[in-house]
Amino acid sequence: MQSSSSNMHAGHASDMRQFTSVAAEAWGFLNHSTDLWLAGLARPDLIRARAAHRLNTLVAHARRSSPFYRDLYQGLPAGKVALEQLPVTTKSSLMSNFEDWVTRPELKLDALLQFTQDPTRIGRLYLGQYTVWTSSGTTGTPGVFVQDPQALAVYEALFAVRNNMDARAMLHSIAAGERFAFAAAVEGHFSGVSMWRRMVQMNPWMAQNTRAISVLQPLRAVCEQLQRFDPRILTSYATQLVALAQEQREGRLALNLKGIWSGGETLSRRDRADIAGAFGCPVIDDYGASEFLNVAYDCGCGALHLNCDWVILEAVDRECRPVVDGAASFSVLLTNLANFVQPIIRYDLGDSVTFLSEPCPCGSPLPALRVEGRRDDTICLRRSDGALERVIPLALCTALEERAGVYRFQVLQEAPDQLVLRIDPSEGEPSEVAKRAEECIRCYCAELGAGGVLVRTDPSPPQVDPVSGKLRRVWAARNAADSGRLTAAGPML
Repeated sequence: MQSSSSNMHAGHASDMRQFTSVAAEAWGFLNHSTDLWLAGLARPDLIRARAAHRLNTLVAHARRSSPFYRDLYQGLPAGKVALEQLPVTTKSSLMSNFEDWVTRPELKLDALLQFTQDPTRIGRLYLGQYTVWTSSGTTGTPGVFVQDPQALAVYEALFAVRNNMDARAMLHSIAAGERFAFAAAVEGHFSGVSMWRRMVQMNPWMAQNTRAISVLQPLRAVCEQLQRFDPRILTSYATQLVALAQEQREGRLALNLKGIWSGGETLSRRDRADIAGAFGCPVIDDYGASEFLNVAYDCGCGALHLNCDWVILEAVDRECRPVVDGAASFSVLLTNLANFVQPIIRYDLGDSVTFLSEPCPCGSPLPALRVEGRRDDTICLRRSDGALERVIPLALCTALEERAGVYRFQVLQEAPDQLVLRIDPSEGEPSEVAKRAEECIRCYCAELGAGGVLVRTDPSPPQVDPVSGKLRRVWAARNAADSGRLTAAGPML
């Protein structure tokens, strides 16, 4: 009886924490939405001043409450410190010091990892108050990112307030009950599917008008599910949208869309035009990450605008020195000004961006930029019926991460039925990891109808792109020229 009473008390306390968290998130959303609307009327210098104040507050909090940052900043002067004086951080260094990094003692890495192993908990609150996202990214280090209600409120307000006319029309369509499809990796605690599920949980009336569709399926299965659901709004990765656009043009898909959101990968101007032409509707781009959900938004004039009052993005070269506007960076250092639970300060994100030197025609006071981001290739595998199956890179990478537990790798395509795998030595005992990863790829290819694909492991470690210096995890050798570039990058297969 006493045990039952204790369980009831614990359940009541959890419900109260969840109610309090949701209420704090809603109240924060209203406050931040108003603040963002007023910021749109402010001068650039005032926006920068607000960001500087938020940075000083965040750094002071990190010094007080995070043992990791307390040690990292030990040699710095007390009080306000210039951003450039702060050391650069990486995902691997933060994750290896997770419990010293976070500022809440109840956040334990083992318990969080156990929570994220359960797919039924995607989008649900951890300990009744935290949202948890997982990510690996191109660095190959798996990440666990925790958001409290205040950080979520900032992200949601940015999404609601800072949008162009086409995006606002799409949001109005969803609010009015138009069908909305989310085609992405939906099997893990990734930020996109977590936020989608959270939206449905908080707005149950939307459940019948929205669908999440896994892109780990064969393309024909994705098309069949989309056609049956017949959405008006669609969001997916750029590479998946390119594949769907080809299906639409060739008559194997017949969607009547009002708008498309592209995220998670770089959307080139050519691909954007092809997708818009195939579906006859606007295509909205954005730039975000698990480290900060809404880094930049699409203004509608061909540029993305940095939400610089809530996120700092430094374009840097290989030595983490600033690059001039108009030049492509080697990487970017991201500082999240909204997350005080898990401070992210001068974090090497790995993307390449170019800040535009000329003002944007839209008139926004926020900095305009172009993003290179991920550079993985879509590959085509030969199915058992002789047809080719498009495989988007994020689907293949997700399969290896989620099913084989391998994160730092490179898949090279020699032919439609031949794949070569390179695995970083840090992943573990080479033969055991290779066996697990090869089997994972073979099984995944068989699920796509390409059971005859040969997979072998090259003992060479993954090689970076000789042009960008980035790790391209899925690389298709389309012709002799590409094969030569791969050879130049390192030992070839």
